[in-house]
Amino acid sequence: MEEEHLDALHREILRIAYQLKEKSRIINVNILFESCCRELPNLWSEIDRAICDLYEMKYIVEGKQLFKKDILTNERRNKIYDYVLKNPGAHEREIRRIFQLGAYITHHHLALLEHFGFLRKITYTNKSVYFPTDFDKARETEILLLRHKTTNNIFDCIQKYGQIKMPELQSMLQIPDSTIRVLLKRLLEGGLIKRVEKNQSLYYVVADYKLQEGVVEVKRNK
Repeated sequence: MEEEHLDALHREILRIAYQLKEKSRIINVNILFESCCRELPNLWSEIDRAICDLYEMKYIVEGKQLFKKDILTNERRNKIYDYVLKNPGAHEREIRRIFQLGAYITHHHLALLEHFGFLRKITYTNKSVYFPTDFDKARETEILLLRHKTTNNIFDCIQKYGQIKMPELQSMLQIPDSTIRVLLKRLLEGGLIKRVEKNQSLYYVVADYKLQEGVVEVKRNK
């Protein structure tokens, strides 16, 4: 929700919050509530609900010096946010490398973007990765798998040839046996591909491959 879409009570509460920030620098919800009750004619229950709304929408974060409208005024932070919008699933080390930033300052910017509801963080293969808050969670696994260059090459090859054996993939892409087994397992577990048996041979196909006569799907535990 953009600030121009807030109702009059939300705007008044933000006005008071800005004033309190100028005095104390840090936002305290109890002080904000008491100040609003003194200054505004609304019922305390209405004020309480409106303050909760602002916290839920991340316009205000307890104990922070900044408001949501302040976050993207920082040029570097705005560029990081824009990068994640264009590259969902970006991990922290990648962002550090792209923007040539140290670990602390990168973490600081990402933490603020997360606190104020611009980004969402998840852990994937022991890495902190970031998505825009409104990114479709159902697509996260696909995006994370295919951001890996070799995994993406394997998937593209399977997609191109329709059905393909693992030795053929190894030969085409020049991938070691141990590596391709791990990456194929991830694609299987992620639901992007499946393994089928045809004429006593195993093939890999994309997940939406339509089984034909004489072709059966092989479950992953086989």
